[in-house]
Amino acid sequence: MYSEAKLEFFIFLWYPKTKGTTYVYDSFFRLYVAKHATEIDRNLLELRTRAGDIAVLYWQRVSIIEYMTFCNFLLHNRLHLLDLLSFTRAFARLSFDTFSSPMIEKDPNDANLGEGAEDQWNVQL
Repeated sequence: MYSEAKLEFFIFLWYPKTKGTTYVYDSFFRLYVAKHATEIDRNLLELRTRAGDIAVLYWQRVSIIEYMTFCNFLLHNRLHLLDLLSFTRAFARLSFDTFSSPMIEKDPNDANLGEGAEDQWNVQL
């Protein structure tokens, strides 16, 4: 019985022809809202300010966590990244040597591309 009455009340409030929300507001809430309008506005403004402060605080925390996670990723995976870099350069040299045509002249410095490349990636802590 309760759920049926609740459903009928929500339909009464929702259905435009019955104007239920207008009736309920005019009968019950208009006097309270008019009496406490300044207090309600002040509380809403304070709530908006607090919500903005909390959003900024969480944004800063998330930014710090993202930065720390990215730095940890780089520190823990730097050897893998160096291996990948060396492999990519070696593969590029191999494919260039294998598929070179007489129209393309090789640069004599290409053979030294990989030497010393790992030194520039050393991270000092």
